[in-house]
Amino acid sequence: MESDNSLQKLFSIIITYYNKEYEIALLLKALSLLDFESSLFEIIIIDDGSDKRIDEIIKQYSSSLAITYHYHANSKLRSRNRNIGASKAVGERLVFLDSDVIPEKNLLKEFNVASLNNRNLISLGLRDDLLDFDHWYLTEDTIEHYFELIKNLPAFRDIRTTVKNYNKRTGKGWRGNWQMMFSHCFCIWKEVFEKVGGFDENFVHWGGEDVELGYRLYKIDCKIELNENVHVYHIHHDYNFSSNILSLKKNYQLFLNKHNSWEVELFVREFECWPIQTIEYQEAIYSRKHLISRINNSIKILDYLPPKTVLAGIEDEILLSSPCVVKSFNPRSQSFSDKNSDRMGIFLSDKNNSYDLVLLSVEYRNINEALFTMIFKEMSRIARRVVLVENEEIGIAEKIRDVFRTSFRAKRFLTFTMENDIHISPNRFWFINLAMASNKLGIHTGLELGYDPYKQADLNIGFLHFAGQNRKLVINRIYSSRNNFMGDQVPCFMDSVVATCSSRAVGQRIFWEDTGFINQERYYLKHKLGMYNRLYYRRELEQDFYPDFQQRNYLPVGIDSELLEECAHGVFSEKGQFIFVWAEPFSSPYVNLDLLLEIFSELFADNSKVILKIMTPSNFRHVLDNEHNTPVLEYMDRNSIEYFHLSHGRYLMEQIDRYKQLSNIHFLDDDFCLEYAVKLLAASDCFIDISSTRYLHPLVLQSIALGKKCVIPDDNRYDGYLSPHSIYRVDGTLISALNGFGSLEGPVLKNQDPRRYFLVYKPDRNSLREALLKAFGNKDEKEVSESFIKEYREKFNWVTIAEKLVKDLY
Repeated sequence: MESDNSLQKLFSIIITYYNKEYEIALLLKALSLLDFESSLFEIIIIDDGSDKRIDEIIKQYSSSLAITYHYHANSKLRSRNRNIGASKAVGERLVFLDSDVIPEKNLLKEFNVASLNNRNLISLGLRDDLLDFDHWYLTEDTIEHYFELIKNLPAFRDIRTTVKNYNKRTGKGWRGNWQMMFSHCFCIWKEVFEKVGGFDENFVHWGGEDVELGYRLYKIDCKIELNENVHVYHIHHDYNFSSNILSLKKNYQLFLNKHNSWEVELFVREFECWPIQTIEYQEAIYSRKHLISRINNSIKILDYLPPKTVLAGIEDEILLSSPCVVKSFNPRSQSFSDKNSDRMGIFLSDKNNSYDLVLLSVEYRNINEALFTMIFKEMSRIARRVVLVENEEIGIAEKIRDVFRTSFRAKRFLTFTMENDIHISPNRFWFINLAMASNKLGIHTGLELGYDPYKQADLNIGFLHFAGQNRKLVINRIYSSRNNFMGDQVPCFMDSVVATCSSRAVGQRIFWEDTGFINQERYYLKHKLGMYNRLYYRRELEQDFYPDFQQRNYLPVGIDSELLEECAHGVFSEKGQFIFVWAEPFSSPYVNLDLLLEIFSELFADNSKVILKIMTPSNFRHVLDNEHNTPVLEYMDRNSIEYFHLSHGRYLMEQIDRYKQLSNIHFLDDDFCLEYAVKLLAASDCFIDISSTRYLHPLVLQSIALGKKCVIPDDNRYDGYLSPHSIYRVDGTLISALNGFGSLEGPVLKNQDPRRYFLVYKPDRNSLREALLKAFGNKDEKEVSESFIKEYREKFNWVTIAEKLVKDLY
């Protein structure tokens, strides 16, 4: 199907397409509504062998848009398809769009303003990833008449704006911004695209081909800029995560082999890092902090060099001139020696023991401790001897003569990468406790927080934070650790939708597209808590360890035995009272507080000796205190945050208004810290966990360790943790929770893929009633034996768990 291309076009919009009829129809609808003269642009669709041609869809818009449709056999070659589109384009500027995005109507207008008088500018559009429950709203009618609705749907906002804001605030940014070059929406002059040869067609399947194009554009002095006036909205779709990761690894290796530069090496080998960190590392290398330019007694050293010597981070001209020095890995070196390679040496293709000796600069530690360790390991692999060299050092010749391998014991590293929902996530409690326990064992432990480039977030706030000053200092030290360089051989625990422990973290590129500020309520309930159900409720559950697919029998859930001793000592229950305690990190109908309050008021409204204490969730306090505009939230989507906090906060306020007249129901507004919680539990009689979300509640474990019985749902979330004599079980039913806020609707789903459905556990009313009565009726019996408590504290102590983790990883 061909269109009339005889008129001069300012833009050619190139769309690569495969089996997305619903999406392409919405995209064409949006393009038909652009506030740009339709005669000045054309649309070229390259169909990579879809199961069904889309001639009928195109026909709907052919009268108002100049559309060319090319169909060929399936190749899975994204780069080639884009190049084919560019070769057929008649427009002076090319706009590349993915087929599953919806652009705002100012797309071409803003691209025209940005690039009209600047042929060397590549203008990148922002992309917001709509969440999958929003398909109900995405219709052609919505695009035409209610586009504001699409703009306000919960979505992952483009994290590249964090880099841009960081640049504005600090003056630091990615030099050239080629790392931002994503192909979902960008504008480039056709002559410039052709000058660099277009996309590299050696990149197969998914990932990296657009960033590599950006690097070539950067090398010819093009300016790559994020255009904050251009927005497209990505329609959610499922994809094979593991397949994409493997493809990305292969393509990034191709990227590195092709360009062989430290900039690409840092990006490719450390694409796991958050972008702000990569900028810091890049700037450290540009400042030459890693290089040793002068060595004392260089002449003397020449007598001891073996025939195949390599320098790493050393640019001493006397050594470089020696025939014994065959290679030098010196990024940003000012030497013109042909032996010099503009690489750091994070990853090399040289075989084991290819060289006799490597002289390695310890100044790499000025960039990052873990980076230095990784380079040292790689140098140790390629050479039979490694000697560490310091600036102006005396005695290097003796080192070379006397030492087979330099005395250096690589530190053992462990990095925890966390999301920003630290105020409400039980993961935060687990990760920080595990990080502190690992730190006690001598592991070089670090914490990452992706959306906190200025280190403004206080990790010691939110759900179960610490009040003790010593623990706060440890958390801060771990958070500011210089090992946060998450590459090969640096294990990383990631708090994300794909939470896993890995011998290599997944990429920054994946983080950008698949994680974000996960405070949108529906997404949180459907995916995050579904993840807890799949990954955290059983220690026996085995996980895949990317990329080696090793099975590790480990999950991070435990107790702080030391803190229990400190806080519970000397705390006694008030005589004559029976105290129930309820606490959750956030409030919503899924925590079933309304059900608990209703039944408690029916059973004990007239009994002043039975108390129910409610620890108010953190999101409720956010609503009361109106603390939305804190620095860490500066770059977040405030509408989504406020929606999340307000919708859940209102739920709790409704319960308070309904039951505040009852004197034996206490809504506690104390600081929600672990020390306070332990003291409260020690002085109470029974902790209640009836949440439908099926994650492992840390205060249940603390209660058992204090010898207190608990009321818990009768499912398998606590398997391996609790004995039958320490709990009162509440029967319930697994119910599908796919629709709407607070809904627990739909049939019971059996034998379904848990990645597709989120199942919640709905407690049975009568069973909860019986459990509360049984707990109160057994108030005088011995709760849990001392021998059980001692064994429990030893077995599930965080340090014990950390020891197991370290043994597994190292």
